[in-house]
This record gives sequence, C-alpha cells and structure tokens, in this order.
Amino acid sequence: MQNSDNVSPLSNIIKSKWFKVVVIVDILAFIAIIILVVYNSLKNAVISINVAPLDAKVALNGKADYKNGQYSLLPGKYEVTVSYDGLDSKTISINLEPHSVTTVSLYLTKDGDFDYYEQKDNYASYQKLYSIVSSENNRSSDNDTSAEKFVSSFEKKYSIFKDLPIIDKTPSPYGLSLGSRYQYDILTIKDGRALEECTKTLCLQITDTLGSKEDYAESVIDKFGYNHNDFQIIYQKVGYESEE
Repeated sequence: MQNSDNVSPLSNIIKSKWFKVVVIVDILAFIAIIILVVYNSLKNAVISINVAPLDAKVALNGKADYKNGQYSLLPGKYEVTVSYDGLDSKTISINLEPHSVTTVSLYLTKDGDFDYYEQKDNYASYQKLYSIVSSENNRSSDNDTSAEKFVSSFEKKYSIFKDLPIIDKTPSPYGLSLGSRYQYDILTIKDGRALEECTKTLCLQITDTLGSKEDYAESVIDKFGYNHNDFQIIYQKVGYESEE
C-alpha cells in the first residue's frame, strides 16, 4: 500500500479541483479564440461609410455603432440608416459581396434644405458634404443634383473671403480745400466669422467711418459681384455720423 506521505506536491496539484477548473477554462478560451479567428476570417466584405454631417450616426441593421470610416463585415444584405438631430434621416439597402468594398455616401438635409451646412462651426461638415457631391468625386448614393448645386453656390459665396479686405474710398469731404487727390476710406469690409455676433458661416464685418447709409454698404458688396443677402452683415459706424 502506497504511503500518502510519498505523493508529490505536483500530483496533489493535478488532482485538485482548482487545477481541473483552470484546465477547463483554458480549453474553452482556446476554443473561443479559434471561433473568433474563423468568424473574423469570414468578415471579408468591407463597407466604406462617407456621410454628412461629419458626426452623423450610422446604423447597420439597427445596430448604431458606426460612423465615417471603413468596417469589415460578414457578406450579406444590410439596411444602412443615417441620422442626425434636427435633420431628416435616410435609409438605404445594400448587399455586401464577399471580398469586396462597397462605398455608401449619403448626406442629410432638413426638408431638402441645406441650412445646416451654412451655420457657424459647421464648416467641417460642409467639407464632408463637398467631398461627397463635388464634381471631382461624384460618389453620392443620392440620385439628385440639389447638393451639387448648393455646393457650387456656396463655394461662390465663400470666395469673397479671398478678396478681403474690401476698402471703398471717396474723395475728401473737404473738396477743393485739400484737393481731389485726397481720398478717405469710408467703408472697410472684413472677415467677420470670428466675431461673437456671428451666427452663420458667412459673416462680414463692415466698418463705416463717414456715416454712410447701411444700404450703400450692401451695394458695395454687390458691386464686387456678390449678393449681400447671402451674408450675415455685422455693421459698425465709427467716428463721424451724417445727419438723417
């Protein structure tokens, strides 16, 4: 009969119930890793998500864990829903083929209007919209041209900032006493996007030094080929003010 005193510590560990539990856990973990590797190998369909606004929420088959970027998924049919607070949601159906890349490019509006993209601090989302619908890319999944027309119009409005400052001059109000060669700056049109009063993307600051009428200031903008109604105008009179 074997003396229990001669049993090695290793034998005791192997026979212990905790050792058996550890072995079983390790086996299950190994099986889980194998399953995960096989599962990931099956996720060979890639979806490239390209949506505006930039931080819109994207749900695939109801699972809202996605945003702009690329994801590897199992091949199959998916419903893609893009949503953003205050804008109208969109849903499309796609079929992801094995070993393929499918691009989904969608933009959101409110009742078909693009007002959101003209608001202050939304320029990054506007740039994303531009990347989706501009003629250089033309990758939108939407079969209409309203966004392209908006982008074209907005780019034209935005080009005014390349011309700033615009300075409008007038002959000296003292006329003959100083000579007609003397001119005064009566209006200075500057970039007003950084001003606290600016609530839109397109803001112009107009500084009036000789008390001109505000409608005259607006006509100066129009004279340079822009429409003053496209901008939020922050008008400031300084110095002399003419009598009404």
